[in-house]
Amino acid sequence: MPEHRFYPISLHCKELKQSNSDYFLFHFLVKYPTVGDDIIDYSKCTFVEITQNSEGKNIPIKIHPEGSILSSSERIAIITGKIKILGSYKWSYGGKDMISRNKLEFKNKVYKYDYDVLWGLSGILYLSEEIKNELETVGITNGYFFPLKENMIRSFEYE
Repeated sequence: MPEHRFYPISLHCKELKQSNSDYFLFHFLVKYPTVGDDIIDYSKCTFVEITQNSEGKNIPIKIHPEGSILSSSERIAIITGKIKILGSYKWSYGGKDMISRNKLEFKNKVYKYDYDVLWGLSGILYLSEEIKNELETVGITNGYFFPLKENMIRSFEYE
């Protein structure tokens, strides 16, 4: 398990006017929070290669299956072109023809640990679908939910 901390928290229900202090917030402290080897099980992740058509729209063209990228450093080497497996596309800018490398994005991002709420991976909270649905059911206020581009899969869901 990567470096982490627990913070005691109190939950308060405005509607019922009740508080409960039996909870802790679990905070990961990692170097590369959203893509690092401490958090992501790269051997189980799948990736999609994305090119652009002549109108500049993203087009998925290839799935890189489980086991094709084994670490964060390998993924970075592919994105930067040190490992040459990505294709390219042509586009124009100011009358000049340009060539850009295709993008590589997570299709399925498999986490090493089970969680319901992840904090410390970036400036936002990552919530499981179950927690999101429960918060919507009780009418959360001052909160917003945004879907992620990739599927987030917890280790117990991988099976």
